[in-house]
Amino acid sequence: MAPCCEKRFPNVLLKPSLPDGPILIAVSGGSDSVALLHRLARSHAHNRLHVATVDHGLRAESAMEAQTVKSMADALQLPHQTLVWGPPAKPSSAESRQARYELLLQHADRLEAKTLALGHTLDDQAETIWMRAQRHKVASDTRGLSGMAEWSSCNQIKLWRPLLADRREELRNELRRSGIHWIDDPTNENTDYERVRIRNHLTSNGAIDAELLARLAGLSMRLRGWINHQVSDALDQFVTRQEEDQWHFAPSDDLPRSTLLETLSVLILIVGGLGHRTPTSKFAELADHIHAPARVRKAVGRCLVVAGRGSISVARENRNIPELPDRVKSPQTYDGRYLLQPNATGQAYTAKPYIRSLAMFRAQADDPVHASVVRLLNSGAVQHKERF
Repeated sequence: MAPCCEKRFPNVLLKPSLPDGPILIAVSGGSDSVALLHRLARSHAHNRLHVATVDHGLRAESAMEAQTVKSMADALQLPHQTLVWGPPAKPSSAESRQARYELLLQHADRLEAKTLALGHTLDDQAETIWMRAQRHKVASDTRGLSGMAEWSSCNQIKLWRPLLADRREELRNELRRSGIHWIDDPTNENTDYERVRIRNHLTSNGAIDAELLARLAGLSMRLRGWINHQVSDALDQFVTRQEEDQWHFAPSDDLPRSTLLETLSVLILIVGGLGHRTPTSKFAELADHIHAPARVRKAVGRCLVVAGRGSISVARENRNIPELPDRVKSPQTYDGRYLLQPNATGQAYTAKPYIRSLAMFRAQADDPVHASVVRLLNSGAVQHKERF
């Protein structure tokens, strides 16, 4: 008989099947994305493939580089679209990355593509893990060290990274053998950027093995998936919605502290409407007060958390809540917690529960938690409100 953990979690990281329909390939012109383009062109029907290049407008050469990618796509008889961003003055790397994803996801939505293929490699994974390891705190979990997932989701679109097991130099050799050229972005040599400094460090230091770092990411992702199955169980068994904006958590006495804290972290994330996790250190003390005779209150992550007498309640903090608009012309989010959708007449709208963090990037390992939260959102409390 299989051990209970194998029976309970047989497919922690089972690869999902590729969604039907169009596949949008993000191609910058660099070696990684060009290799991705040609691999997918060899392995998939061309009528499914679309190519897009983001022109950030940060360098004079960017428009010409986008045109070069269009020529590559034309040679493969694939449709290509250049997506232009009007950047603010001196945008940060994070702002540029966010803009790139937004433009690509919007284009995928227009194409009704459920898959966005990205050219991240094993080298990118190693760089990501090394950067996050520099910031890692002893009290943190392994979430940051999980790195990039081969499969993740954002706004119901699958983000697919099929090259995560491939080394960059191997991909370049593959292109050289086929006589395929790529564009070298001078930004990749600019040591003002943290990733470039890390890349140079990993390349020059033989003691730091990129494949070992990528293996650490894989192990961390598997652990993350296993933990999330435990959190999913806790949400299903011990959490209820008492009101639209208040959730009740009554864990059993034998629930492991780590699972309790992870579950509470999820509740603070979804009730507070933030797009990121609140550090565990800011609310860990509440776990010690669950069975205390007197309740303890703490404001954290835009939530009021109350612990004691066998349970924890989590409610949206009654401050800094924006005014509801009188009417909305198109769907929009409100306070990171509701999606406002106008009705047919335009004179009223519905406010349906919306969890910002679940609509944003979510690794496949987080899917069990996502499914449990959706079940909770669809149970018990009123699901929408009319506003005139």
